[in-house]
Amino acid sequence: MRAFFPVFFFISIILIGIPQTASAQDNNRDWIVEFVSEVDANKYRDKVNYPIEDQLGRFLKVNLNENQKNELLEMPIVRAIQPNHVKMASSEIAIFNDPLLPSQWGLKVVNFQPSFERNRINNELSGQQFQTESDAFYYENKPFYSNLFSINLPPTKISRVSIELDHHEGSWKLSVYDHKQMLLGSNERNLKKLDVLIPKNRALDELTIKIEGTENWAKQPAIQKVTGVNHVRIAVIDSGVIEHEDFGENILYSLGNDYKEGQQTAIDTFGHGTHVTGILAATANNEIGIAGVIGTSPIDIIPLKVLDKFGFGDDFEISKAITDAISMGADVINMSIAGKGHTIVLQEAVQKALNNNIPVIAAAGNWNISTKEVYPASYPGVITVAGVNEGLAKVNSSNFGWEVDISAPGYNIISTYLNNEYKLLNGTSMAAPFVSGTVALIKLAFPEMDLIEMRNQLFTSSRDIQEKGYDIFSGHGLLNIQEALKPRHLTGTEWLKLKTGQDFSTPQLLGMASKWHGKKLSIFANDQPITERTITNNLEKIYFASYKGKQSKVILFSIISDDDENIYSIHQLTVNNPTVKTTNFRDVPSNFWAFTEIHQAGQKGFINGYADGSFKPDSFITRRHSVLMLNRLFKWDKLESYQSPFRDVASELSTSSISILSANDLGIIKGYSSGDFRPENNLTRGQMALILARATGFNETNKLNTIHDFKDVQTEDDIFQPIQYLVSKGIITKQDNFRPNEFITRSQFAAMLIRTFHSTN
Repeated sequence: MRAFFPVFFFISIILIGIPQTASAQDNNRDWIVEFVSEVDANKYRDKVNYPIEDQLGRFLKVNLNENQKNELLEMPIVRAIQPNHVKMASSEIAIFNDPLLPSQWGLKVVNFQPSFERNRINNELSGQQFQTESDAFYYENKPFYSNLFSINLPPTKISRVSIELDHHEGSWKLSVYDHKQMLLGSNERNLKKLDVLIPKNRALDELTIKIEGTENWAKQPAIQKVTGVNHVRIAVIDSGVIEHEDFGENILYSLGNDYKEGQQTAIDTFGHGTHVTGILAATANNEIGIAGVIGTSPIDIIPLKVLDKFGFGDDFEISKAITDAISMGADVINMSIAGKGHTIVLQEAVQKALNNNIPVIAAAGNWNISTKEVYPASYPGVITVAGVNEGLAKVNSSNFGWEVDISAPGYNIISTYLNNEYKLLNGTSMAAPFVSGTVALIKLAFPEMDLIEMRNQLFTSSRDIQEKGYDIFSGHGLLNIQEALKPRHLTGTEWLKLKTGQDFSTPQLLGMASKWHGKKLSIFANDQPITERTITNNLEKIYFASYKGKQSKVILFSIISDDDENIYSIHQLTVNNPTVKTTNFRDVPSNFWAFTEIHQAGQKGFINGYADGSFKPDSFITRRHSVLMLNRLFKWDKLESYQSPFRDVASELSTSSISILSANDLGIIKGYSSGDFRPENNLTRGQMALILARATGFNETNKLNTIHDFKDVQTEDDIFQPIQYLVSKGIITKQDNFRPNEFITRSQFAAMLIRTFHSTN
């Protein structure tokens, strides 16, 4: 068995005292007095011998005691007297009163906002009719005695029922039944509060609650509280969790399991799991300690202990915990654990979770090495989290590699610890729960999303902080909570083992959203068809044995469609061809005028050469090829149909047709009055200016001042304004003549492509 351990080091311990506040009251308070007219208000203001605080027209702001207020109300010139009600800033972060919130720099940089107040935990059983053996009443969160009672409620989705007794003298059992007396779930522990998970997404109109095992207690317990909620569930597979002053009712201690030391519950003796849990779920706005990522949202935490008091655990125990998390209906799994050594049992457990649409979030590890052989981080489909510091640079110890998906704060992170303390810890262990909490919030905001859509939502909303686009140190970027909770256009596809710029190999796994099942999947590699099939799985294995391309970059183009020519998703990914290591072309010497631009455009995958290693820089470019190259730059991914409006462009699934149709749909290109597009005609420089201007956001209704006069372009020409726009962006250089009617060469087009890239990034 392989050892897994969290890697971090202790910075300091901070013990917190809660600041006390005091308020004083006197008999006077501010009132707003409304007079019949402004004249009456002025007369009154000038007559009284006590100060008037302020005036607004016929309204006076006055500090009055009760007697003065009553006297004013008797006056015929007074219409009304109202309290001067206090309001607070609507910036929700200001209302959070957790004393250590200013120390939580990590929440600030990931764009945390406590807008989750609107999703505050709600007891669905409050106010519902309870029926005991001897009484019927509407429940108002007051204690009562009963070992068997039923609850009538309107059809309501409930995912958990919890009962808290006023005391306990040993183990007892809680069972929950539906209206047909079918068992929904049960739990038996030696704890004061027991939780029972209810199968999700089922509307219940009656519950029966049965308590057993208290019959022989010296004192019969009162039921202190009955709770029914509909919550998202996060399984925290770690060193367990200990009770803490900053934890709320959503930490389900009674459902925790100890796979390591055989205790009845997942009691943390190491501190790491409690710290991770605090980052996720410390109660927000409770005047104690810190705020967790989930704020006050309806999300439950299930602690599963796989690490001992020294922070070590093994694959088998971790795999058992994952399997149990799946059976408990977890919506998210957090594993702030990492180590070397691959085992089939752990890989299959992770795969089973993914097959059940459960995102698995894991720490990248903390040895400043490649994640390639670090597990569970490098298992396909795991969301691997790297750590950044307050300067948004990689934490020195954080691992790196193509397996890294996203980054989050992992240095000087304050959170809950043993003995009701708070501690600063470092490591990717701390970064992972930032992401897990956000994924749970995504699930809460968009309950119908499956695994691939949640990954799309998370990655496309991240904030680019290091190299432009994906990089092996920060992944897709820094977690951005606020953006992750906004509706987005999602492709519903993802290459699970490939990132932009990674070496391409075969086979590959393509993740597919469940909603695409039954649709048609078409895959192209550099315009070459690879496969066309009906989608039947969330993970489609794609083989590229037929691909024989000689280009250094491979553009993987996946399209989801149906037989009625509807398109549902378009996705592009540019990867490296490991068999071709250079983007230099044999006919573009280093002293060629556009050598640098052609080289850069080749490195980005915007252009490709020919099979013989040439680029043919002085050859002209066709209208079809120009749009194809633009699509590689802009990655257009919104097109509703591949039915062609042009007589000479086929209604077919090919990269050329899709590029032309996408550009037309966006208004970037236009055909001729004959209904043709003339894809094989050479592109003129004037046409190129129009296309590039539209593609980069030029608004033809806006008029620009002349930036540069070309002798052969007149102000009344249709292309004058687009050319001025491109000159302003540095895409077109200033010369005496523009030569709009000349055909554009491949080298000229490549130069303009890379300038466009730089101007828009």
